[in-house]
Amino acid sequence: MRSLQLTILALIAHGAFINLSSAEVSSVFRFTRKDSDCVLLYREAPVRRFDCSSNEEPALKGYFNGKHGEATSVLIVQEQPLGNACNGGPIHLIPEIENKRIGAPKSIDFCGGQDPIFAQAKEGLVILIPGGPPNRGEGTIPSEVWLYDGVELVQYK
Repeated sequence: MRSLQLTILALIAHGAFINLSSAEVSSVFRFTRKDSDCVLLYREAPVRRFDCSSNEEPALKGYFNGKHGEATSVLIVQEQPLGNACNGGPIHLIPEIENKRIGAPKSIDFCGGQDPIFAQAKEGLVILIPGGPPNRGEGTIPSEVWLYDGVELVQYK
């Protein structure tokens, strides 16, 4: 738990890296269009469909190698809605399991604010959604911290 707390502090203080090797990712994952859907392919087999009738193609935000629970790596995909209502959309964590399989994806409902920050910790993949002032109105939107251990996605309060 201590290393997770230190990782969260580092994320807040300095930001974090995204371990995204485009050559590695594109050799395993890619998007294709089918009618109004964007289809995420894993080794040329469809694994997830996204509605692209009113969205841009989802963005590959990160690819983290390393054992997290049953996952051997995790792909992070973020939906990209058109218009100015949201600065980025839902975030999807897609685990790659041994034997070249895809596990059950986990999602974070996200709309707006600063870009999420991702980092690896001993306990799993840490996602920080920075808080701050809203685009309209007053007050402050609190930061959110999530941990994905390869099986469960948990929000820390």
